[in-house]
Amino acid sequence: MLYAVMMSLIVPVSIGFQLSDSNSTDVCWKDSYGRGVGKPIHACKDGLEKSGALCYPQCKNASPTYYGVGPVCWQHCRDGYIDEGALCRKDGSIITYAKDSYGRGAGIPLQCADDEDEDAALCYPKCKAGYYGVGPVCWISCYGKDSTDGTNFMRKISMQRSSSPLVF
Repeated sequence: MLYAVMMSLIVPVSIGFQLSDSNSTDVCWKDSYGRGVGKPIHACKDGLEKSGALCYPQCKNASPTYYGVGPVCWQHCRDGYIDEGALCRKDGSIITYAKDSYGRGAGIPLQCADDEDEDAALCYPKCKAGYYGVGPVCWISCYGKDSTDGTNFMRKISMQRSSSPLVF
């Protein structure tokens, strides 16, 4: 009997959702697609070369040629000499000379390639036309009214009572 009394106290509640204006362009169901997990930044701008996790200007073209190691450009050893770091030693001898070197700056951080977008230090393929990227997801653009976080699925939704009960 207590069960019957409790059941009689339950009142059906019905709540529905209705758009504020069915002809309004303020509503946008956001189409989306994935573009992968992203990869760490990995590229240098044109004219720069990667050394470690930084990009540096390419070493000058001279004879003998130069090669870069981090922020320093070192001259290659002449023919018949062995590279011993900052020195060149004549093969089979103790005759040595110091290699010419010069600095090329502190370096520039890596970035994404030209055909990629960067988000939180990860590189993703660019989204197709009409879409914009937020992390691993490309969201369709909605008439220039997009939120920047990619989660704005609908705008101007009002909640009102509906005469039909909710069905679960």
